[in-house]
Amino acid sequence: MILDGDRAYYTYRGKGGKQGHRELPQHALNAIRASLQAFGKDLATMPPEESLWPSLEKMKPWVSF
Repeated sequence: MILDGDRAYYTYRGKGGKQGHRELPQHALNAIRASLQAFGKDLATMPPEESLWPSLEKMKPWVSF
């Protein structure tokens, strides 16, 4: 994903391996930002290799009962 101010663009691979770029709808970008904020993350400062979909399980310490 490429951030450009309040807009975000993503790359996709279509039929026949053709690549393209599209703007991510604003409501989708807002939802991603809200989700990341719930995990204490900020899209603008995340490294490019970090997942947009953090796992709650990975953040919990293991507890055995």
